[in-house]
Amino acid sequence: MQQLLRVLKKALIISAATLLAACKHPLEIQGQGDIIETAGGVRGCSLEEFQAGVSRCLSNAVDGDEDAVYRALPRPGWRFSHWDGGCAKGSTAPDCNISYLQSLADFWDQNAPDQDWPALKAVFVQDGDTLAGTEYIAAQFGGIGGSSYAALLDALFYGTDRWRFTTQQATRPQLLISRREYRYDRRSGGLVGSGVTATVEAGAATREFDYVALADTEGDDTSVTFYMPKRSSTPSNSFQGNWYCGHISTRNEPGGGQGGYARFFTAALDSGGGGTLRLVADRWDQQGTSNNIGYTVFENGTAYLDYLGLRLAGSISADGDVFVGSEISDDVRGVGACLRRSSGKGLDTVSGTFYGVYVSIAAPLFTAVAQRDFTPAGGADLTLRRDSYGGSNRQFGDFVLTVDDQRGQLETGSRHGAISPDGQVVFFVDTRPSTQISSILPSFSLYFRSN
Repeated sequence: MQQLLRVLKKALIISAATLLAACKHPLEIQGQGDIIETAGGVRGCSLEEFQAGVSRCLSNAVDGDEDAVYRALPRPGWRFSHWDGGCAKGSTAPDCNISYLQSLADFWDQNAPDQDWPALKAVFVQDGDTLAGTEYIAAQFGGIGGSSYAALLDALFYGTDRWRFTTQQATRPQLLISRREYRYDRRSGGLVGSGVTATVEAGAATREFDYVALADTEGDDTSVTFYMPKRSSTPSNSFQGNWYCGHISTRNEPGGGQGGYARFFTAALDSGGGGTLRLVADRWDQQGTSNNIGYTVFENGTAYLDYLGLRLAGSISADGDVFVGSEISDDVRGVGACLRRSSGKGLDTVSGTFYGVYVSIAAPLFTAVAQRDFTPAGGADLTLRRDSYGGSNRQFGDFVLTVDDQRGQLETGSRHGAISPDGQVVFFVDTRPSTQISSILPSFSLYFRSN
């Protein structure tokens, strides 16, 4: 048998391109880096997943004929050295091309059923000259065709023009999020472009890049994702105080009504992880209802907000004034945000141009790169600069903005929202009752002041 295995291994290694015949082809990492798969963007193994021994690294199961291009991507402070196994030993090229053939896999399984193919190992070594990077927490809400998903992810922005997802903290349903390496560029006013090869207008960021919002508006898979940097220390009572919150979800109405829901509410949170909320506006027309609300904050900035049997999972900002999260549950998904109450807010403090993203519950999910222009007189024009239905620069006017109190609550008709204490972040949620206009679906949008 050992002779047979040696013959098989020798026969299946063909110059730079390798034919592998194994139903399981493990991936290993030495040092600090990730293995991504560029052709489909589905396979791969992050550093954290390898350390945790997850199946996508240990098994990497293969069914049928398949071509894969694995790429070794170092973490900040490290560089790729070489591949071991699969690719020619000692290969220093970061890409490893592999073809899986089902016929050879069947032959291997018949003759060596208890042995996996030798692992493909990416070897990284320390290098102080590599480009620095910043780890982010990413809350995502998306749709594929008529189905929705939500995820809490880790992401890495590095160099001056690259980013990628690294680990999956949680997803519903259990999807494998693309591990491709993306390009990005910063544009005038705070707009951001993103893409695998060429970049297109995809969202916005603050000047310091401490808040980033990107919308995928292309293809069948559309989504919005909100990013905040990870931190080493975050107070567990960061939510203490008074907040305005908005939330949309695919959850349907009591009694069988369809179309999802939307809520705008206030929250008064204590230092011990609890508090109360009051519904200000609700698509189900349940205004004024009060209930309990709870929260959890982790040291790296990850945060959970729990109320009425659901959870928003995301992150809270370093200054403790902004929270964005996605609703991750078995049967429903959504997205929401909370901004801390402040003081001294009026039309003059809100006026200006804001860029961000817009998402509406629909099948397929509707996403857009959005722009809001507020005037000192109360104008509140909306422009969908690029959307998933193939439109560009769709303009919607005749909105009238009101600042309901001096504490940062905003309203444009049926759209309720808030502005952050520093005046840099705005969100809106459309809570129009479904009994009023059934064709209006819940929407959520979040913007950053133009810089």
